[in-house]
Amino acid sequence: MRKPDFFIVGAGKCGTTALYEYLRAHPRIFMPAVKEPRYFAFDMPRLMNRVATLEEYMALFEAAGPQHLAVGEASPQYLYSSAAIRGIREFNPSARLIVMLRNPVDLAHAAHMECLYWFVEEETDFEKAWRLQPLRRKGLMVPRSCSQVTVLLWADMARLGEQVRRLLGVFPREQVKFILLEDLAANTRAVYEDVLSFLGVPSDGRTAFPRVNESKRNRVRWLGRLLLNPPPPLGAVRRFALRTPVLRGLWRLATRLNTAPAARAPMRPEFRRELVEEFREDVDLLAELIGRDLSHWHR
Repeated sequence: MRKPDFFIVGAGKCGTTALYEYLRAHPRIFMPAVKEPRYFAFDMPRLMNRVATLEEYMALFEAAGPQHLAVGEASPQYLYSSAAIRGIREFNPSARLIVMLRNPVDLAHAAHMECLYWFVEEETDFEKAWRLQPLRRKGLMVPRSCSQVTVLLWADMARLGEQVRRLLGVFPREQVKFILLEDLAANTRAVYEDVLSFLGVPSDGRTAFPRVNESKRNRVRWLGRLLLNPPPPLGAVRRFALRTPVLRGLWRLATRLNTAPAARAPMRPEFRRELVEEFREDVDLLAELIGRDLSHWHR
């Protein structure tokens, strides 16, 4: 059975879903239909890890064959996790990692909206949600539907410099590919071809790169809650249903029909400046680690 040899490890809301979809369609690359198995996020057991055991995890790659030059998965929680990168290293020391990055202010803002979509956040105003972090670190003011408070700690989640430094303390630099979301948006094809080269896979000549996983909302909130984050008794029914291919297909269809694109509410300029200063040191660290000028993120 093939072991995965590359991992899209994060960060969330930085284009990981789009890259997963593009690579998964390549005939010489195998990626499982289950995105975000999150198996190696051992320190986030309540993050609805889709795969609990190594046997279940390896079963995701059973269909990988000799025609596949690269086998991988995408779990953007791995970069944020304090345990996942070391777990991957122990599992496959020669694995290649793809790390996707963006301005941390925008990352935190987008992550807040994603949590609203999944009903793990109840405070709709991002600035107010940001101010709740000190209380939430103490276990206070955490929505009942949020099983892992770390997803609501935006200051920690978006501190990418610290996370990349931890990663490079485990994996050698030559096994890591860094991608900025702004580069992916500006020239998707060039970034895609560069990733293929990093993975040692020939080009498939792809020219179409549709936008994937943009900011979104639920058209009907009660239906969205039922589909995405139901209360415990119904949650057990949902987990059981998603193991059945037919019911999983119906769930995906209903979720897609109930999802609509949505623009994030703009931040007050004063609040945005506050966040720029909050992340200034960490952005400078990240710039040094990846060898890129990120001074425009300070503006």
